[in-house]
Amino acid sequence: MKNDELTVFNCSIAVAIQCTACDRPPAESVTPEGAAKYIQSVLELALATSGMEVKVTPLVHPVSSKIPLIITVFGWDQLLFWYYPNADTTVLAEELEGVLYEFAVDLLCIPA
Repeated sequence: MKNDELTVFNCSIAVAIQCTACDRPPAESVTPEGAAKYIQSVLELALATSGMEVKVTPLVHPVSSKIPLIITVFGWDQLLFWYYPNADTTVLAEELEGVLYEFAVDLLCIPA
């Protein structure tokens, strides 16, 4: 896989986070369902041209400073993503890119 394609994938995640910033739930009042809805909207925007379907669901977990979310990419696998409500957009993008790294490598290596 070319490094350029992975860079484009990572940029699509970062751009989607910036484009949906006004929809991001406030850290002090975010619910697991609200976090899941927000991350799903980010991923739907980032993967819009890929044809991949994504579903994000909250995982039952005691209340803490982080929210566990299960990202399901249909036709691939389930991934655990820890959503930190107070993380800035750069950290959020890097964390999401890291979780999706193997998915991105597999997605970008599929022959046309």
